[in-house]
Amino acid sequence: MKTKRTISFLFLFCSLAVISFSCKDDLPLPEINNVEIEGGETVDGKVKITVGENLTFSLKIANVDINKYEWYVDNELVNSSEKFKFTPEKRGEYKISVKVYNGDGAVTEKAIGEIQVIDPAPLIESFTVENKAVEDIIEVPYIPDSVVFRVKSSNVEIAGYKWLYNEEEIEDASVDTLKMLPKYSGKLKVVLTNLDGVTTEQEVGIEGAFKEGLFLFGTTTIGLSFYDPDTETFFRGKDGDIYQQINKEVLGDGGINDFFIYNNKIYLLVPTSKEKKARVVIADAQTLAKIDIITAENFNTQTLGEIYNLAIIDDDKAYIGNNKSISGNISGVRVLNMKDKTLSEPIEGTAGKLGVEGPAWSRMLKVGNDVMVGCGSKIQIIDGNTDKVKKTIEIDKDRQIVDIVKGKDKNIYALVAGKVDKSSATWLWNPVATTSPSVVKIKSEDYSVAGENELLIDGKGITIKSGLQHANTTVSLKSDDIYFVEGGWSSNKVYVYNYTSGVVKEFTDKSGKSGLLSYFSGYMGTDKEGNVFIPTTNYTRSSVGKFGQFGSYSEETYRVNGDANVISTYQFN
Repeated sequence: MKTKRTISFLFLFCSLAVISFSCKDDLPLPEINNVEIEGGETVDGKVKITVGENLTFSLKIANVDINKYEWYVDNELVNSSEKFKFTPEKRGEYKISVKVYNGDGAVTEKAIGEIQVIDPAPLIESFTVENKAVEDIIEVPYIPDSVVFRVKSSNVEIAGYKWLYNEEEIEDASVDTLKMLPKYSGKLKVVLTNLDGVTTEQEVGIEGAFKEGLFLFGTTTIGLSFYDPDTETFFRGKDGDIYQQINKEVLGDGGINDFFIYNNKIYLLVPTSKEKKARVVIADAQTLAKIDIITAENFNTQTLGEIYNLAIIDDDKAYIGNNKSISGNISGVRVLNMKDKTLSEPIEGTAGKLGVEGPAWSRMLKVGNDVMVGCGSKIQIIDGNTDKVKKTIEIDKDRQIVDIVKGKDKNIYALVAGKVDKSSATWLWNPVATTSPSVVKIKSEDYSVAGENELLIDGKGITIKSGLQHANTTVSLKSDDIYFVEGGWSSNKVYVYNYTSGVVKEFTDKSGKSGLLSYFSGYMGTDKEGNVFIPTTNYTRSSVGKFGQFGSYSEETYRVNGDANVISTYQFN
């Protein structure tokens, strides 16, 4: 926006007021009452303007008519108009002055002052990565070499370049070219500064190859793979572990027991048998670059037994489910402080005999900042702020919670086994149910029970055993369906339950499908198109089969180290 300023000053008469003049008796010497300047801005007493912009100077003289004007820039006559428009073509400091003459040729000269002309902001002519124009988002290839970024400005001289990666300045990066390997997802920014300190910046998003899709991991043998449904690309990595290939180190031994995504980071629960020390490995969720490894003094398999379940509350806190397979199979949920690296005693209300008062081997479900966990016949809801049980949902003392999942409709669904005689010494490991299993619907807004449906096909109950032999339940991201495996260690059928119609059907069985192994085993996963990925095992290796939304088998399989499980990134979106 143009501005107009008036510079006022007083002149002493005649010889004191002018630099050069002649005194005449008939016409007075011109008296310049003020100078008006339109445009620019005044900073520290100097008028500042950018190259190519305009300043317009005009005078107010009331005591005599002016016969001639002369405008000077650095003592060079440049204009003789009543108004002077100054349009500089290059940066620098310019001295502006004016002479005005009356009809007798008498002159008054005025030095108006210095004009500071600065360069415009740098114009980014091109920003390239590997000689290709940068889009808003750059996807870093899987395990790439260094990537070359280059920026070019065409309109001004550049005094300096600065590159920032996730808002942290990159050391020794002060030229127009940056060669680096983006290790973490986030933002890359370049800042160009001209000779006058005026800056221009451009930012680009950095994404990894593993942003959306399905992670496949083994629980008995270390192995982490990834499937990208959009490109139908399977990243298995060297020796079946992409984490090891990217980070040049192994996760541990014994397998990955659970997997969680939070705040663009993945968290892997890795019990180790050699060190007897469990740990949570944290990596970037899109590039798998290691961020940290968290353990604690009492976070070990010798003290806790099997450590099988993980839920991340925030950047500093996780819940750990464990089962000590001695002294009555005691299980519970503990708080892992990832900042202080301490592990608490079990949260009150979650500890007890496995599958009776304590949780079995099914996953915890995070709802907002609460965590739901099946503890025998109860669902305990833990407040993630206080680490205390805030509500208990009692289903039936003779039954057991098998799995808890959240549907596409935002409601919660608990898969519950049929009634068993818990006084039997073998009930947990080889339960014989006297009633059918069911699905209990729970409203996520207040955790109220909204109904229960028996799981029946042709009026007969299907086989769902205890939470120890969990059903590896998953939900569809496209339809109102829940998928689960029939109970037992040697499962050959997968069922689908529609929570809108209340109908349960057989989804698929294993027979006659090439590429699959002996039994269905491990958590299933779904993609955004409704495909279902089902792990099978022969207890030495695994093969994950891809099925359509209605059970059609695509003949695609993916080999995974250990007993495979599938985690969909979409369920954490």
